[in-house]
Amino acid sequence: MKKRFTRITALICLVLALVFATACQQTTAGGLPDHKTIEAYEAQYGNAAADVTAALKLSESDYTTDGAHSPGNLVLTAKKELAGKAFTEELLFMRADPQTFYGVDYILGELDPGQLAAVAQTLLADAKAAYGEMSTYPGLDSRLSAEGIMEKIKSGTSGSWTETWNVGKNTVLTLRAAVSEGVGSIGLHYQIEAAK
Repeated sequence: MKKRFTRITALICLVLALVFATACQQTTAGGLPDHKTIEAYEAQYGNAAADVTAALKLSESDYTTDGAHSPGNLVLTAKKELAGKAFTEELLFMRADPQTFYGVDYILGELDPGQLAAVAQTLLADAKAAYGEMSTYPGLDSRLSAEGIMEKIKSGTSGSWTETWNVGKNTVLTLRAAVSEGVGSIGLHYQIEAAK
């Protein structure tokens, strides 16, 4: 009887240890950058590209400037899976001299409106789960979470809709979905928060 009690107690302790270990892991819903990743980016804000790539342990084969949205930006060769889709990850550098790091974009284009609405709904839910309530100004008509917006997107209505979150110590996330001429695109833009 004593052995059985000891085994049950050990089993209960093991289950509790697993529950607490899982609760303490730094992961987010849907593969969005977790708080440790955001802290690593924040530690690099204002640094030059060579310092940023060294700190993030990126070799020259891990990135390219081809396809960058602005001169000086670095496009990572590995895709980032979010909402079941392969997003392009781009490290953002200010155009001023010297060029300094200020954020990261995750971008996906060439979506039909139905795909865009599905991806937008998933990312909206994932960001809420990962970062909490949005910090978007409540009265804006262009909020992605506003009533009827997903129907507009699905129907191919041209427009751009956003939501924002304060994440990390000084980072803002902007989730933006857009439709132009029946083609959709979506991006998550993590960047240093503007001085208040």
